[in-house]
Amino acid sequence: MRRSGLSNPREAGASNGPPDAAPVGTRRSRTPRLGRPRRFLTPFYTEPVNSIIIFVARYFLFLSVAIVAVYWLRTSRSMKIKLGWQLVVGGAIALVLSAIASHLYYDTRPFVSQHLVPLIAHAPDNGFPSDHALFTSFLGFTILLYSRRLGALLLLIALLVGAARVAAHIHNPIDIVGSFVIAAIAVALTQLISRTWDARRPKPVGV
Repeated sequence: MRRSGLSNPREAGASNGPPDAAPVGTRRSRTPRLGRPRRFLTPFYTEPVNSIIIFVARYFLFLSVAIVAVYWLRTSRSMKIKLGWQLVVGGAIALVLSAIASHLYYDTRPFVSQHLVPLIAHAPDNGFPSDHALFTSFLGFTILLYSRRLGALLLLIALLVGAARVAAHIHNPIDIVGSFVIAAIAVALTQLISRTWDARRPKPVGV
């Protein structure tokens, strides 16, 4: 009499197991696990260091603005007018010089030329000059005319901003150096215009 079912236990185990189970004695191929993407660019960068670089590169600019704003509020009325005039005129000159420089020189951003993932997302456009370094160094050079200590502090902040943006691989050092040079020229031109205007302005009678 013929028995129903499977008489071979291996066949029974094979039929009762999951449909994707590998046969006995064979190695199951492992699917590569997709881990968390690495944010750091080199083995020398760690996650805390990355956070510091991103914070300095993005937000230290606002620290410079806050320092200049507090300094402007604490000055006299005549100094407010003079400093405000130099910031507006000098800023406009810096923007014009920056636009000219960007047309004369093109610098490929390092994350593009070196095929890296930058710490800060950025468009792959011309990196020269650095807008952040230009703005912060312009504030530093301008305040340096009124307070050496505060101006030096602002220039130090500008250096930190530039270094952080280089470390984030969105700028080359030449972009930062160019920004400092443009800012210094803009401040010097503004100072020259201010002195020329003061010299030609008619003085009050009796002075």
